[in-house]
Amino acid sequence: MNRSIVLLFALIGGLWACGPENDILRNQVTATGARVRLLHAIPDGPAVNVFVNNAKINGTSLTYFSTFPTSEYVALPPGAANVQVTTVASGTVTAQPVLSATAPLEADKYYTVAAAGTAAAPVAVVINDDLSVPDATKAYVRIINLVSNGPGVDLAIGAASPIVSNVAYKSASAFVPVTVVANATNLLAFQVRQTGTTTLLGASTNLSVVAGRKYTLLIRGLVGRTGTQAPAVSSYVSR
Repeated sequence: MNRSIVLLFALIGGLWACGPENDILRNQVTATGARVRLLHAIPDGPAVNVFVNNAKINGTSLTYFSTFPTSEYVALPPGAANVQVTTVASGTVTAQPVLSATAPLEADKYYTVAAAGTAAAPVAVVINDDLSVPDATKAYVRIINLVSNGPGVDLAIGAASPIVSNVAYKSASAFVPVTVVANATNLLAFQVRQTGTTTLLGASTNLSVVAGRKYTLLIRGLVGRTGTQAPAVSSYVSR
């Protein structure tokens, strides 16, 4: 079930798309390349800029839980991508290196690259995004666990038994099918729980799902922290 490849660098940013009208595969530019979605999930990390093969790829600097690009995926050349992450220069303060690495990317494949860990020990999780839809009458969901000091997690709908179990830190589950609720909002209440318990990690999350779509739920933050650094559940449309 673990579809992540852990790389020791902090590639920051990501796509954040929502709404049934946003069909990522339909809207995606057809240029040859690897498709990458970037997500900043280091709770105490600095604002950064990201360079791939010496070219800056983000516009505005990226802070915790900001994303790049704002829709679809960013197309990058396939092969060994040289990635450099730096702090943001300001006035007489020059940019400082945060991390650098070589990321293997394959043409015409889709990836989510999420920076996790802490400012003192950043890591990145590279996840292959399977955007196929075997059954167009179902919606599909997965969970990514990016809480570096937390337990494995289960994903459930309401108080029911888990539909995904024991997803470890730096891991993503496979997408699993769920039945679309036949009401005006199509809302499902998802719970992210500590594995094998009914204890929630972050609040229950209501998500409006549409048949034929894929959704990612993400648990981020740090256990024991408060405010914006506390564990929280977010969601976005994967397809």
